[in-house]
Amino acid sequence: MMPNVETLRSHGVPESSILRILTLRPQALSFNADEFKGVLNRAKEMGFDEKSLIFIHGVYSLCAMKKGKWESKVSVFRSFGWGEEEVIALFVKQPTIMHHTEARIKKPLDFFMNELGWKREDISKYPTVLFLSFEKRVVPRCRVLQLLIEKDLLSKKRMGRALIISEDQFIKVFLSSYEKKIPELLEVYQSNNVGLPQSAVSV
Repeated sequence: MMPNVETLRSHGVPESSILRILTLRPQALSFNADEFKGVLNRAKEMGFDEKSLIFIHGVYSLCAMKKGKWESKVSVFRSFGWGEEEVIALFVKQPTIMHHTEARIKKPLDFFMNELGWKREDISKYPTVLFLSFEKRVVPRCRVLQLLIEKDLLSKKRMGRALIISEDQFIKVFLSSYEKKIPELLEVYQSNNVGLPQSAVSV
């Protein structure tokens, strides 16, 4: 473990980040020293900044995933038109995307790209949407946003941001602000119907 800690230091990784991986992901430091150096170099080649905390998350993700599993998950993105460089760029922004199974990656990609008409760059801008609960957040909010967009009260470009803000913020900005114009908005939000209108929404 200590040789790998020294390797992190030699790469300029801050002590605060080293403490973080020691506390939360110590198993990553149990790697063979040469393999661990290879992981660090790969992370840097991908574009991770070793000075940032997200570098540690990227290193852990790469340590926890064999090459075959990486390729399998990249192939899911490819099936939706992504290139590997685009997947790597997304991974650098949100390393935890590769912690999920292929099925868990495919479901949100299918929903956002095929059902809502999002483009790759839309997801790259808001990668967190891939981890959100469909039943508790994505579908209820999309029903509200769809209605606001159809009534020309909201720009489609605000949809990504609307999905990732807190519940209190969403209620204040997208429900309370429009309840006089659309009295049924709260009912739409709280509806048990998990479907969306047939028309697609793109950001």
